[in-house]
Amino acid sequence: MGIGLSGAPKAVYSLATRKNGRWHAEHRYVDYDLEHTLKRFEETAYLEYTGVIGKLYRLELMTGKTSLWRSLNATATGLTAAKSPGTGPGTTFSVIAKLSSFFY
Repeated sequence: MGIGLSGAPKAVYSLATRKNGRWHAEHRYVDYDLEHTLKRFEETAYLEYTGVIGKLYRLELMTGKTSLWRSLNATATGLTAAKSPGTGPGTTFSVIAKLSSFFY
C-alpha cells in the first residue's frame, strides 16, 4: 500500500497471483479521504516538524505525482557542477535552498 504517483491522488496496492506456474502482478488504485489527510497535516503540525520534505510529500499526495525526485533531478546540474566546497552550486546548502524556494 502506498502513494500511487500515477497522476491521480489515490492509494495503490499490488495483488500477486500465480497462474500456470507464473506470477502476475496487478496494481490496484483506490480512493481515500484526501481532504481528511490534508487536514491532519495542519492539525498535527506535521509540516512544521518536517519542513521542506513534508511539504513535498503533501504535494505528492495532492497531485499523485512525484515531487521530491523531480526536484532533486532539477538540481542535478548544480550537484555535478560543484568545483569547491562551501556554498557553490553543488553543495548540500544550495540544494536545500533550491528545494526551499519552491515553498517559502
